[in-house]
Amino acid sequence: MKLSDLFNKNLRIIFGLGLVVTSVTSLSITSAFAASAVAGYGSLTPKLSYREVIRLDTTAPLKHMPITHDTTKMTLASLSVNPDVSKGGNTASIRVGSYPDAILYDAKENLVYVANYDSNTVSVIKASDSKVVDTVKVETEPDAVALDSDTGNIYVTNGNSRAKFGTVSVIKASDNKVVENIRVGSYPDAILYDAKENLVYVANYDSNTVSVIKASDSKVVDTVKVGSFPDALSLNTKTNLVYVVNDSPYITQGTVSVIKASDNKVMDTVKVGQAPNAVIYSPNTDMAYVTNYASNTISIISGLKNKVIKTIASGVQPKDLSIDLKTDIMYAANSGSESISEINAANNNVISSIKILGIPYALTIDSLSKSIYVTIPTANSVYVVKIPDYKSRYRQVYKTIRKK
Repeated sequence: MKLSDLFNKNLRIIFGLGLVVTSVTSLSITSAFAASAVAGYGSLTPKLSYREVIRLDTTAPLKHMPITHDTTKMTLASLSVNPDVSKGGNTASIRVGSYPDAILYDAKENLVYVANYDSNTVSVIKASDSKVVDTVKVETEPDAVALDSDTGNIYVTNGNSRAKFGTVSVIKASDNKVVENIRVGSYPDAILYDAKENLVYVANYDSNTVSVIKASDSKVVDTVKVGSFPDALSLNTKTNLVYVVNDSPYITQGTVSVIKASDNKVMDTVKVGQAPNAVIYSPNTDMAYVTNYASNTISIISGLKNKVIKTIASGVQPKDLSIDLKTDIMYAANSGSESISEINAANNNVISSIKILGIPYALTIDSLSKSIYVTIPTANSVYVVKIPDYKSRYRQVYKTIRKK
């Protein structure tokens, strides 16, 4: 994976002073130290699993104490999502597998799928009552999820960091069984489904490629060379262009490769901020939004020109994005400031920030129930934040259920 990730699961890096780390048994480092470390985090030889390399301390207690609020007087910026009900907090959490780091909402089935990196599982949550209804065993290090909107099947990337290749597990939606594992490039880190072309795109972080899978027969039909360390994907549904975020070395400027889906050729490369690691496209604005983890910003790319037209400030270390197309409100999970930024995509203004007592990693939106689902890997949980009318400038956290 990448140094720019606060929850780096597989830090194959070279720290400052040119010291190469080849084996580590136990070591904790602060996020401040991690942010100051130098790039050069390509694969080492031999390849190590993340348990054998430096890993950030995710066992430390949360630094924030539980806070309660008088909701009649609070502003949105003051609202905290507090996971500890036993100490007077205002929410609990949906308990899932170990180290949940990817999440997807299926609107048709009203289900939430969560990839649990350490458990090698996918948790299936029934959104109507916030209960885990199934746990699906996949291959090693599941790291991203996508939905085939035609068949309802779920695609899950598996890093398999000890192998020379990763895989994509295909989960049959009707019974949540894995029906196939497709071999792709080294360390697949992002995935998307293109309904128009009936293709699945997989970003292979260590191979600097994108695998193209024909969904009808689960065969890899093409491999596209992109920039360094591709780790996020999104689809322009108007032009059928695929945006590929290239993380690049932590201290340098990242890029976005633009692939034309009709022939799988890279037609453009757009420069963005440092250590970009998420992208989402909005057909309402015809813009692609890219989080720049090391720059604490979001780059806004014109879908028409494939150029950055604006860069806006986010919270510290923005990690993931999701957008509610009904309201044009976008949400950014900021792992460094432990918050979710609320952004009006219509005018690119940051409206406010929702404080999270815990480090948010990935998020998805259930527009039906007006809820944000946020993974918190340190707590092995998913928080659920209720989204009332954004003009009210308030947020209230509604119940989340701990799996028994």
